[in-house]
Amino acid sequence: MERANKWNDIVDELKKTLIPFVRRKIESVVREHKLPRVFEGRVQCDILGVCIETEYADLGLPGFYANLASRYIKGHFPCGWQGTYPQGMLIVY
Repeated sequence: MERANKWNDIVDELKKTLIPFVRRKIESVVREHKLPRVFEGRVQCDILGVCIETEYADLGLPGFYANLASRYIKGHFPCGWQGTYPQGMLIVY
């Protein structure tokens, strides 16, 4: 329970590094494809989810965001879901 109470502190700390990191990593893609600002926010949210799943992995196995992480690592961008989760399929650009 103590760690759960630190959730917001952990998120705040992660965002200090994560937001500039994501911005740097995606700026050329955003510029090249003229993507809206919401794209950056979505990627930040996904990467934050990866970090939080990892932080709390000892309490439950990483799942949804770990799957997204594997796509980002390969240079792709998850951009939707076809079907009703967890059935269905991740749509990846």
